[in-house]
Amino acid sequence: MGCRKYTIVCEFRGGTYVSQVTSKDLLDAIRTWTVYLESEKPIPKVSRHLAKAVATQIGDVEPVALAGLTGVWCITATFGGDLMLANIVETANMACAS
Repeated sequence: MGCRKYTIVCEFRGGTYVSQVTSKDLLDAIRTWTVYLESEKPIPKVSRHLAKAVATQIGDVEPVALAGLTGVWCITATFGGDLMLANIVETANMACAS
């Protein structure tokens, strides 16, 4: 089974936050990213809360593939009345360590 690296560019409350995760597929990458948000707290003051909002809302809406592009999706979530927009780019395929 191959692994994939995803780059996530998140826009929230006027800031841009870029992360990379390695995962087996797109939905797992989003879940892995929410764990990263909770543990590393890259978004000041709200990482943990935003991670929970994304994890809760991702079950309701599938990531949207961006038209005309390969390996690029968009997700949105709301937290505290603010919109979070994240673009997810499949950056690389690689072999997984067993």
